[in-house]
Amino acid sequence: MPELVNGEQFQRCAEDLIALPGVRAVDVQHDRPDLDRPCIEVVVGPGYERVPPRVLDAVREHDLGLRPDLSGAQGQPRHWVLVVL
Repeated sequence: MPELVNGEQFQRCAEDLIALPGVRAVDVQHDRPDLDRPCIEVVVGPGYERVPPRVLDAVREHDLGLRPDLSGAQGQPRHWVLVVL
């Protein structure tokens, strides 16, 4: 059973994420067919060999998490794409 998370929580997290150095894009998505709740897609890079801890801290501060099987590096130069739930 999914945890209950409200839309405002996602929006506040997205606003904090886009303000971080290294974050190139943030998109709150409400209608992904593979998920039963909203999520945030975060793009980090290029030039980062890993997701910066400040990004993970921001996600944690909003009591959200990552879906690890959907994260990964894409494109050249590399960008990290994360899905925040």
